[in-house]
Amino acid sequence: MEFKINYAQEDCDDDDGGSESSKFAQGCDECYSGSSISEILVVTSEGIQVRNTEGKLIKTFMTGYTNLPSGMSANAEGKLFISDLSSGEISVFDKNGNLTGSFRSGINALGEIVADNMSNVYISEFEGSEIKKFDLHDNYLTSFYSKEKINLIALHPDNCNMFYTSDKGDLLSFNLCANTPLVSSFPPGILKKANSFKILSDGSILAAVGESIVRLSPEGKLIQSYDVQSHDHWSALDIDTDGESFWCADYCNSNVRRFNLTTGEEISYFNTGKGPGTVFRLVVKKADESKTKVSITNVTLDLKISSESLEPSPVKGESITVSLRKSTPPYQIIDYKKGILDADGNCSPLSFQM
Repeated sequence: MEFKINYAQEDCDDDDGGSESSKFAQGCDECYSGSSISEILVVTSEGIQVRNTEGKLIKTFMTGYTNLPSGMSANAEGKLFISDLSSGEISVFDKNGNLTGSFRSGINALGEIVADNMSNVYISEFEGSEIKKFDLHDNYLTSFYSKEKINLIALHPDNCNMFYTSDKGDLLSFNLCANTPLVSSFPPGILKKANSFKILSDGSILAAVGESIVRLSPEGKLIQSYDVQSHDHWSALDIDTDGESFWCADYCNSNVRRFNLTTGEEISYFNTGKGPGTVFRLVVKKADESKTKVSITNVTLDLKISSESLEPSPVKGESITVSLRKSTPPYQIIDYKKGILDADGNCSPLSFQM
């Protein structure tokens, strides 16, 4: 039996203004991949790429400033912040990658940027000792200071403890809720080689350290390592929204790979298509739910019955009945249709309403 399925669908958010049918034919799966609950944003020398978890390029957009992004972070609503080292500007984008504005932090040389789940934004001073806090309306709130020069910053999932590395590679922390610096329990120089790091909910550290990616306990003991052959320049990383995997980019070959946090197994990868030394930052955020679901309104089956699949061979005028059932037990019938065969075994189209 040979068959072809034609179906109509609703709610496909078409940014290019195409028709409903043409959108699906041209690959509306890039905004409707049910398995792609995350979007991976990669800052390259030619703009910010947005890809789904299968690595498919959805769009590319520009910050409007130079190609010196020092930090990138997304808040819970999908709002994106990108700090530009040379201009001192923070570009703000909505969840669809549209530039909505920018603001100045008052820091001459911007470093890292981190957003919390209350939509506050923290911005560090490049090779400085200050971290500034802004609210969701980009209003300055307060500053936190370190006795050491700040290199990288990462926020604990509890949204209270800010971790940062010094120029010596020490890992230090500051309790934002109590406005108090914390005594470090980490060995000195633990992240000396780190290009990027995240703090997990159990207090362990996930860090890209060039030749490999490591997960360390709060005491600095190796829990897990992650690597693939011919990748010696691991740089930007972020945790997937599933909480069970992460993505990391290799600065030299522009590959972006996904690993299972627990097993260390590589899950998937993609290449940005850009040359060596062009991947600067990486952020994983939750995909817009309206673009990860498709609503099927009706299905039409075009069937052809062959002699190999039916004995005796089909005869012109014979009828065939097809039922549409639910895919889970007890497999109730949703609808059924009867079609008539022609001399070649082709059945008249069967249309099911969902």
